[in-house]
This record gives sequence, structure tokens and C-alpha cells, in this order.
Amino acid sequence: MNRVCNRNMLLQLVMIVFLITMSSAMATADESPTVQGEPVAADGRPGPLGIAVSGSSAGVSADYFDQAVTEAVEASGIFSSIADSEAAKISVRMLRVEGEFPSIEEAKKAPYFLHIRVIRVDTPSFSVRMTVGIDVIWTLYRSADKTELMSERIESSYTGGFFEGGLHGGNRVRVAMEGAMRENVRVGVEKLASVDFDVIKEDLSETADTGPES
Repeated sequence: MNRVCNRNMLLQLVMIVFLITMSSAMATADESPTVQGEPVAADGRPGPLGIAVSGSSAGVSADYFDQAVTEAVEASGIFSSIADSEAAKISVRMLRVEGEFPSIEEAKKAPYFLHIRVIRVDTPSFSVRMTVGIDVIWTLYRSADKTELMSERIESSYTGGFFEGGLHGGNRVRVAMEGAMRENVRVGVEKLASVDFDVIKEDLSETADTGPES
């Protein structure tokens, strides 16, 4: 009789442990309902973000602009991180080829991609107060399907003081150019901050299994 009771108690104990284990596993699954390829970091921010700058002319340095944008985006905290240059190169190539899309692994390296294109630069030949104006197009894409999420044409200018940059005309133009770029970056980052990534994530969750349209 005691053996039967002990066996029943053992079976009940095994069932209780099994049920607790299953409940714990289900709870863990519910806590992370992310869709495969969904560009969301552990803290909920989108990213990483790939960045590329093109169209440098009239003294505009793509490297300087790229660095200024990278530092500003990192400081803003909009994205979880900035993707490396190789991921950005892949995104640029994919954007230029119609019907070609990145693999799942490539898309994960830079789920979002920001392409900045300088289309116009106005610089004075000489002036007491140097004013430089630039015209730049900021376009944000979702890498997985190359969907355009934001496109803004941003014009900015900066007027240097009489002694800003010294007496040499070239130095003063450079100072004004950098000021115009900083202003452009400031406005561009504000535009990025206005993008509703919650809506984008919901849309991606609905279409993740179907892939990009052919």
C-alpha cells in the first residue's frame, strides 16, 4: 500500500515539475515576440543604421559630412548603433540595382540605411562676410525591401564672421562650409527623429514572412 502511495506521489511530482517547465518556456516565448529579421534592438530602438554620403563638390568633404552625421545620429539616440562601412557599401549597391535585395544576414547588419546626397553648393568668390549655402537630399530606406521611409530636401546656409577663419579667403569659406553642413545635419537629424518607427515595425511584422515584392 505504501509503495502504491509513494509511486502516485512521485508521478504527481513529475507532472508538477513538467507543467512548471512548460509554463516557464511559454512565458519566455511571449516576452520576445520578434519577427525574423525585424530591425529592433534589445532596448527597443531601431538599428543598426547604415550611412553613406555622395555628391561632394565645391569643397564639401563627404568624409567630414559622414563623420558629422554619424556623431549627430549617435548623440541623438534614435538608432541602436551605426553599421560598419562594409554594410553601408552593400546597401548602396542594392539600392542601385533594380530587383536585387540583400540577404537576411546582410539586412540584419544594417536594417535601415540613410543616403545623403549633396546636390548644390553656393560659395562666394569673395565677401567681407562669407556665406555658404548647400542643398542636400536625405533619404532613409528600410534595407530588407528598399522601402523609402523618409525623403527630405534640406537647404542650409552659414555666414562666417569677418575674422572667423582668419583673413585668408579659403579658410573663411571652409569655416562657412562646415557651418552650413552642421546646420544641415541638425535639421536632418530632427527629420529622422520624426519618423514613426513603431508603425514601420508593425508593417514589417506583417510582411516579414512574404519577403519583398518582385
